[in-house]
Amino acid sequence: ISLPSEYVVNLILDPDEEKMNYCKSVRKMLGISEYINFTALTPKVPWEKKFGKKPIDNTDGSIEKLVKAYSEAKFIVTDSFHGTCLAIIFNKPFISIANYKRGVERFESLLRWLGIENRLIYDVKAPPSLQLKKLDYEKANAIIIKSRKDGLRWLKNNLKGSRSISCELGQTKCIGCGACVCVCPTLALSLNTDKFGYYRSFLKSEKCIECKKCISVCPALELPEKKNSKPELYMFQANDDDILEKSSSGGVFQLIAQNIIAEGGYVAGVVWDRDFSCKHIMVDSPEDIESLGKSKYMQSYMGDIIKQIKMKTDEGKTVLFSGCPCQVAAVHKYFGEEPVNLITIDILCGNSPSPLFFKKYIDDEFGESLKEYTFRDKKNGWNCRDVKIKLNNNQVIYRKKKDNDPYQRVFHNHTMTPKHCELCKYQSLPRFGDITIGDFWKIDHKISNFDTTKGISAVLCNNKKGKAIFDSIPSAIVAVNETVPLEWLGGNGFAYKGNNFASPSRDLFYSLILDHSFGEVLEMLKKQEMEKQKKVFINNKTLMDCDFNTNFFDFEEEYWEEWHPNGYNAGVCLRTKQDNTPKGHFATFHLRKTLSVGKVYRFLIMCTINSDSHKFNFHIADEKNAKNLQIIHSHKLKKDDIGGLLEIEGEFECKKEGMNAFSIGAGHLLGKQREIYFRYVGIAEK
Repeated sequence: ISLPSEYVVNLILDPDEEKMNYCKSVRKMLGISEYINFTALTPKVPWEKKFGKKPIDNTDGSIEKLVKAYSEAKFIVTDSFHGTCLAIIFNKPFISIANYKRGVERFESLLRWLGIENRLIYDVKAPPSLQLKKLDYEKANAIIIKSRKDGLRWLKNNLKGSRSISCELGQTKCIGCGACVCVCPTLALSLNTDKFGYYRSFLKSEKCIECKKCISVCPALELPEKKNSKPELYMFQANDDDILEKSSSGGVFQLIAQNIIAEGGYVAGVVWDRDFSCKHIMVDSPEDIESLGKSKYMQSYMGDIIKQIKMKTDEGKTVLFSGCPCQVAAVHKYFGEEPVNLITIDILCGNSPSPLFFKKYIDDEFGESLKEYTFRDKKNGWNCRDVKIKLNNNQVIYRKKKDNDPYQRVFHNHTMTPKHCELCKYQSLPRFGDITIGDFWKIDHKISNFDTTKGISAVLCNNKKGKAIFDSIPSAIVAVNETVPLEWLGGNGFAYKGNNFASPSRDLFYSLILDHSFGEVLEMLKKQEMEKQKKVFINNKTLMDCDFNTNFFDFEEEYWEEWHPNGYNAGVCLRTKQDNTPKGHFATFHLRKTLSVGKVYRFLIMCTINSDSHKFNFHIADEKNAKNLQIIHSHKLKKDDIGGLLEIEGEFECKKEGMNAFSIGAGHLLGKQREIYFRYVGIAEK
């Protein structure tokens, strides 16, 4: 291939006029006139059919020509992920155009990892500026070299056979339970924090004798045997207002713990530490039970608590251990044959973020002035998820609803979810604990004969031991204790239905949180979400741009219900109350103005559908006349679509008068789950 002395390479897989004009503007600002275009290298449709005319200077070449041209280019402009990788390999200055058709997340992840994310542009109409500056590859190359060495080391360790938990498991899958630390005979393992503040097992290789005891007790490598069966579900509430006030829900943990200590036993649970992290401790005094109560939304430090439990049970003492499902699984794995004097309670857990994130949050919000922090304060009732903040000057601040507190918001929408929680295998039925406890969300929708505002516990008795412990609570101190259908548990804790998940913004949160304050990260996430989801629709022609904080679907409450499982900012979930709901019952969202007949409009729908039906219709509608509808898109549900995030984009022509609402019908929501979770809906004039 004959190359100019100085030129720009344009590798554009999905060319259009705007992208090619952008390439011209880059050359103009660089002062380089010569260029080589590699466009549509493997087109599914010839350029002429796609754009109606031939491309200008389209030089489709072989891979050898492409690599040669890359190696000597002065600058690269590309909308290809692999073209971006090739520019990095050759250490060339470049601009990557965000290509949503080919997975923009790949571009974002790669460039964030190397610290050169400013090379990615989303709007080809904006003139290039910062991206034309010199690109220093020293830091990026160092990251690549280190990762290459780490990968090679991992391969060598695993090919020659694992000698310890560190080689066998890998740190990102470690749940920080401490079982391996407690079983190690040479103290070769310790529980420390990784760069994100998660407690992980670390190996001192010089002390390791390759006994592999650590591997044998790791629940992340192999789950303990599940000896429990289908549980019984109870709704529970203590009759003591003081206990209810000090509990996150119905007070069942406090009453069970009181019984254990009254009989000379011990209780192991989670308390606040002085630095506002959390840790497991063991207590034997009634006065200490209160400190173990209330929700604490972060990973706790287990330390050697499992070893302490074994010491007490070996002495014949009864021990009650309470923790997350993974921590309870670790206790069972460590003991193998569980002693009769050990009782375990696991909680209905959503996810367990790093204490480092909470520390950054309180540093950002309160500095050194924080004295106490209470999740799930009940001043305004149980079902509100308020927080109570007490400062050193004794000022008390209440933040109502989770969306008014930054930490609560990103916790409940799973933005901070670690990968080991996203892939959780400890939550499903049957459980590992003797008893499972948690909040009984939505119980007020099922019953109306008593007050739920003080809190209701959901209690799963998973075996005979758990049932006996639960039944030992004296009836005189119980306000409510009734068995209810297991399906009433719903998606709480992902025990009965559903799976844990991470927000689409999780990876970006992790890439930013170490170098920025908590508040700065949330602002960046908000900006990125706006750019990513709404950039096409936010303009003066937008007719619908769902903001589920202030706008809601209208529907007949006899047939529909809605909730916000991951916070108002993350979308709205609509569900039909009965299977096979009759046709003609719609949920509608009002448009900003009535559509014009004959005019063409664009739409973008981001949603998750769970239904036994094979198709789902989206409509525009006349709010005054429910029968006046027009289907704008009929989506055929494939097997892989169920439960996954769908991004449906297209155009429609308004063919009927009076269309002023977006509408969905109940008729296609069938089966047990029968729900649609909207992340975003936008309609705009073309």
